[in-house]
Amino acid sequence: ERKAKRAVRKEEKAAIARLKTIGNSNDSNGGGGGDLIDIVATMRQHATSEEVQLLGATKLYERSKSKSAGKLIGRSGAIATILDSMKNHCKSANLHLVCCKLIRNLASCADHNCLVLVKHSAFPLLCDTMERHQEEIGIQSRGCAALASLADESKRADENLFDKARVLGCIVGAVSAFPEQEETLRAAYSALKAYGYKPMKVLSAWQDPSARRKLIASSA
Repeated sequence: ERKAKRAVRKEEKAAIARLKTIGNSNDSNGGGGGDLIDIVATMRQHATSEEVQLLGATKLYERSKSKSAGKLIGRSGAIATILDSMKNHCKSANLHLVCCKLIRNLASCADHNCLVLVKHSAFPLLCDTMERHQEEIGIQSRGCAALASLADESKRADENLFDKARVLGCIVGAVSAFPEQEETLRAAYSALKAYGYKPMKVLSAWQDPSARRKLIASSA
């Protein structure tokens, strides 16, 4: 058993070393589609390694800053891998912060990416992340930004995977957790506006159970 564990760890170290040699962009120095396939394949092969997942997700995030690369990531099957990583390593705040930023970029660059994200349960995963890591200021602000990027109803293939009450609750929760943090407030207010709500109206209604129910039952 020890020998098997050592072998697994040796493979993980080799995978990490390999990922580190891959550039962060799609230019001549950073590689292209081939490197993207390598990143995703390595993340899938070492799904239980938090270190591999964090490094792989970071590489994908750096690429996702380019719209063309973001589209390529979405077409490569990487989205399911990213969301599986969040499920498998739910306690890793660092990984979830990177994934929130990555989801926001991917959703913003292509409608196809939004459809795939929603299909693979991005909404409940983002809510899980924000609820679990309530004390992480970065996750709260980036989580709001990620939720905002998925707000367009026309980009949501399955409304059954969208729990409006929970999504609004997470956004309001970010404000409650960091009421004096400007970046979080901006992100939360922008998210509420993206869903068609007036931020102050939502924040006020959330304090009253009856008003909250009416707000959730109504359209924005």
